[in-house]
Amino acid sequence: MAEPVSSLTTPEEPSASFFGLGPEPLAALADGFELLSLSFSFPSQSLARALVDGSFREDLEACLKELGVSDAPDLEIGDDPAELLNAMRREYSRLYHSPGKLAVIYPYESAFLFVRRGKGSPTLLANRITGEVEAAMARAGCLPKTACREAVDSVWQECDAMRHMLTQALACLLAPVEEGTVRADWWLARAEAFFNEHIASWVPAFMDATMEQARLPVYRSLAEIGNRFLRSSSVV
Repeated sequence: MAEPVSSLTTPEEPSASFFGLGPEPLAALADGFELLSLSFSFPSQSLARALVDGSFREDLEACLKELGVSDAPDLEIGDDPAELLNAMRREYSRLYHSPGKLAVIYPYESAFLFVRRGKGSPTLLANRITGEVEAAMARAGCLPKTACREAVDSVWQECDAMRHMLTQALACLLAPVEEGTVRADWWLARAEAFFNEHIASWVPAFMDATMEQARLPVYRSLAEIGNRFLRSSSVV
């Protein structure tokens, strides 16, 4: 089994400024975060089918093109959704679900940063980071129903929170009332703060760790896609 990732060196962390973006790039950002959330949630049948039938790649390429990112990496996926799903679930469990000190990569912000800073093996209990993430999600009205039994600072929940906030900003921006722009700015401010305070602090490094540790090519490709998206010209 691969050794846990305890320290990583990454390029300069991205920082976001979403103000001034038009509807099209905002929609692409929301779509991109949705794709990331789906990519790094526990693999589902719908994800496997979308990868095999090409609809995932179509959505991805449309999103990246709008953000000025070209040449998405190839996805080595085969042509059997059931076979792909089984392989992805095995690899996902090995990478992210191994218990305790056997974990290769922790998919939670607080735990990932704890290990990255050389503090040993964490326990997924209440802490400052999870509290901040939970409070930010509650203010935005997107606190997961699972918050009572699972830490909310997972990569898939944080990316889904970004999708929610950007989608709300887009809806306000397109609203046919004058106050819509004011409300859009309210949502953009929250999205920008959440990105800079949480997403940027660890998700690019999480993607780098996945590229380094994954044995299944599709996860290396999905992580490379994640890094290109997070550092796209419309985000940084």
